[in-house]
Amino acid sequence: MPSDPDPAPAPSARSSSAAPRPDPAPPPPPPAPAERSAASALGREGDDWSLADALGGASLGQWVAIGLVVIGGYLLLAQIFPWVSFPGSLVMTVAGVVLLWQHFGHRAGPWALYAGAALAAIGAMRVLGDIAPFNVQGETSLGLGIALVGIGYLRHTQAGGWGWQGWAGGIALAWGLIQLATGFLPGTPGILDLVVPILILGGGLWLLLRTFGGGHKNG
Repeated sequence: MPSDPDPAPAPSARSSSAAPRPDPAPPPPPPAPAERSAASALGREGDDWSLADALGGASLGQWVAIGLVVIGGYLLLAQIFPWVSFPGSLVMTVAGVVLLWQHFGHRAGPWALYAGAALAAIGAMRVLGDIAPFNVQGETSLGLGIALVGIGYLRHTQAGGWGWQGWAGGIALAWGLIQLATGFLPGTPGILDLVVPILILGGGLWLLLRTFGGGHKNG
């Protein structure tokens, strides 16, 4: 007489009592192309390429603002009293070189790269303009453009993309070339030479009011 087949094994208590695992949450959708391009151009705070890093962040924002006010005021003063232009430009160049040395020697943060490059380039261009045998205009814009384009090239080689530095530097260079070209024309409007100093001074005052206002609100 044939034997009965073996009964099917009973399910274990562990398998019967185990609850089904929930499905993992789907990953967030990637940002739109316009958002990605804007974020990559402006950078993120702390990546050494953002505008906040250029301004020194929260800890150095007030000092950077004071520096902008001083530089903008000096550039305006040099338009009224030309005799202060040459010694002031020498001081700017030396200060910029010192800041660049501090940054590349890992003694100062990214703010020193921006401030040092701008001071060194603007000061050097103004020194060349003062010793040139012909009238040179647009030295401040050209120096600022050279500094920002140079920083944009560093960003391009290290992080990819020229970022806001390349765009701003290109605009400043174009404005400086316009000033340089119009300087050779008779009856050049001197108002063009006041645009960049006024922007630097106004930006410093705005940043100063914002940082002090934020400090009072936090307090």
